[in-house]
Amino acid sequence: MSAALTADRVEWHLWNWQNWMTHCTMPGQYPKRASGGIRGYSNFDVETEYEEGDRVAAAAVQGILDGMVPAQRLAVYVRHGITRQVFYLRVTIDEAYAAACLVLAAQLAHRGMC
Repeated sequence: MSAALTADRVEWHLWNWQNWMTHCTMPGQYPKRASGGIRGYSNFDVETEYEEGDRVAAAAVQGILDGMVPAQRLAVYVRHGITRQVFYLRVTIDEAYAAACLVLAAQLAHRGMC
């Protein structure tokens, strides 16, 4: 793992992504409260801001997963319950998942999402 991104932090990003994938929360959904119409002003509460940060982080993880080799992406999908179908791979799911976590740690650190 990257020095800036621990294994626990990678697991948090994967947990957050899993929640985003399984709870149908789309990025850009309407906020809980309106801004009031003043240009450049927002009336978001702190919880809404945190939720938006979580959505951005989940979308970043999805983008990184989309760029991985299929075995790594499939291992993450299977391990986090997104899909149950497993195809035969040249490596085990555990090996592919470990490699995917290394790629994810490096890419998240590169994007400054620690």
